[in-house]
Amino acid sequence: MKFSSGVTKRKSRGKQEYVAWLAYYDVDGRRRWKYRSAPSPSKAKEFVRDLEKQFIEGGEMAIQSDAMTFAELADHCQTEKYCKAVFDAEGRKVSGVSDTSVYEAHLKHFKAFFGKMRLRDIKVANLRSYRNHRLRTKTKLGTTVNVSTVNREMNTLKAMLSEARINDWILVNPFSKARGGELIRTRDEKKREVTLSYDQELRLLASCEGERLERSAASESIANCGA
Repeated sequence: MKFSSGVTKRKSRGKQEYVAWLAYYDVDGRRRWKYRSAPSPSKAKEFVRDLEKQFIEGGEMAIQSDAMTFAELADHCQTEKYCKAVFDAEGRKVSGVSDTSVYEAHLKHFKAFFGKMRLRDIKVANLRSYRNHRLRTKTKLGTTVNVSTVNREMNTLKAMLSEARINDWILVNPFSKARGGELIRTRDEKKREVTLSYDQELRLLASCEGERLERSAASESIANCGA
């Protein structure tokens, strides 16, 4: 898609202002413009290069969605991605999720932390801050939120930002810039300890005894064949 760009200057409230602009034709053939004001010619040229890069990499959507907020992404995901599951005639899931309550809880925490922050302003530092914030949060029982819960939330957040990247609402998913294991640390999760009930212990012992008898019978059979 062709485009043109440049810098113009104008006076705003008696002060000199420089405006970076990019113009293109949309799919309907209408001429569209994108402007960014700057305090100096050098900054305006920097904005022009930024607009050109956005347009080349993501097209019209990338240009026009630069002010999209996290709250708007959350609303999109709640409607299109984390909605109630829909199944086809053969019982196969075609969209949505089986348990919306989990994602509703995640979205609630995300919205409270990121609010109306612009998607493109979310960096690795913001994701790290969210993770640390959640690890310090107290539950209704007075304990802190465990690592496995926070890891699940971070996985949901990563998927949401991937959705934004796929739709060209952001140019890069900030998770891709994080160091390995920095934001989602499964190694810190405690291994689940399972305590067997009395009945389960009896069944386990009976199973082991059965296997022992089978091995004994097999050995005896082999010995008889050799004789």
